[in-house]
Amino acid sequence: MISLLIGCTSAIYMVSVIERSPLEEPEWITHRLENEIIGIGRDRYKKRAYDQAILDLQMKIASEIGIELSFRSISKRQESDDSYSESSKTDTDIIGDAILREIHTSITGTYWEHCREQTGRNSFHDFYRFYVKANITPEMIDTLRILTVAENERRLSIIKGYLSSAESALRDDEPAHPTDGLRDYANALHIADKLFYERTLYIRKCLNGINDIIEGFRIKCVTSYNEVRPERHYLEFKVDWKSRPVEGVRIHFELTKGHGLIESSAITDDEGIVKCKVLYTRMYDSNQVTASLDLTELLDELADMKSERIRSFIRRMIGSIRSNACRDTFSSLAQRAKVLGGSLEILNVRQGSAGIFYKRVRYLDCRFFLEEINGRDVEFHSYDVSVKCWYQSLFGGEKGTDEAKGSFELSPPLRLRYNEKRSCRLPDTARIASLINEVKAAHETGMKKIKISLMLHGRDDAGNDLEVPIYTDPIPWRSLFEK
Repeated sequence: MISLLIGCTSAIYMVSVIERSPLEEPEWITHRLENEIIGIGRDRYKKRAYDQAILDLQMKIASEIGIELSFRSISKRQESDDSYSESSKTDTDIIGDAILREIHTSITGTYWEHCREQTGRNSFHDFYRFYVKANITPEMIDTLRILTVAENERRLSIIKGYLSSAESALRDDEPAHPTDGLRDYANALHIADKLFYERTLYIRKCLNGINDIIEGFRIKCVTSYNEVRPERHYLEFKVDWKSRPVEGVRIHFELTKGHGLIESSAITDDEGIVKCKVLYTRMYDSNQVTASLDLTELLDELADMKSERIRSFIRRMIGSIRSNACRDTFSSLAQRAKVLGGSLEILNVRQGSAGIFYKRVRYLDCRFFLEEINGRDVEFHSYDVSVKCWYQSLFGGEKGTDEAKGSFELSPPLRLRYNEKRSCRLPDTARIASLINEVKAAHETGMKKIKISLMLHGRDDAGNDLEVPIYTDPIPWRSLFEK
């Protein structure tokens, strides 16, 4: 019994008319005459209810003619008639076409009602109901059918030309031009969306062609390196289409992990290579750059079309572009320190006597420059020394002595900060002096030239062992003692 009452209560909810157009309800609303077509629209706003009625009228006339009509649903984001804008109107004409626009001149009657519908015990819903009547004779239908068939054939010939051009741009026996193919398919799609007949067929052909081109792209990172300074990182991506490099494809870059400034996009060269530069604002061990096809212009054009099938395709295409994107992860901190070593400069030499005629080197002041360019701290703990001299032989000409070599610890260690360039001095050069004296002792007279070479041994803060050579060109022996 209770359920029955509830059922009865819901059944008595009614729709009442609280306002209507100045005319009384015309007879054509309930008693349709021959050659009359009525369009009906309903919405909470009067203007949109009228647009829906016109749209309904066009759909019925299109059905009489036998054509496909493309339309966009009325926007429901407006809050009042005053805020209703042109951008939210339903496109009540066949897209970009004037053939059915004469329908408005055939409208012979309109009528509207402001209704209130009870949706619950204490809740109500207001809406407008609009009626639009047009007198469309069989002769008018025949005329419209002839016009639409002729116009459809003209548009089909244009579409076929674009499709043929797109196929030629993608032939296997010629350099691939997928961007040209995309442009041709997009142009064909614009016209296919305005066809009266076979519209769905050609929209499908165009969308399949665009999808095949996009699916054929492959992007991979081929080079990732720091250059000159650690806060600047370069990446190179190669773009192929069905295993063939393509030129003129715009690639979008996004720094998806890390902090820095990145170039937004670039275009591939004739080898399909595109370069990306990242300027760091903070340095991390893990950064990521995503490279994807930049089809913003194409997507914007397709978004303006009315077909729900096309708008659904756009959403799938965006997902496909994201899934085929290339993501490269790298460290803004260099994996290994890189140290540039300058030449060895001898600033001062102290000498002492060894007997009446001979002299020995007691001490020498050595200086050299070091520069770290890869963003790592380095600590040098030892060095190797090699000393070689040249002397005047008894038979003329210069001869080289055997090399005197030694390995020594650096105490304290020599530390170099990341990106630092500094002048360095060895803490104890008496050991180098002993090697010079060792070579000189074998040939006390006739010394002409001397060469001293160092090899620094260290380790960066990533645990990598480093060796940095410090060379000096052979210098005259006499100039050594003039320091």
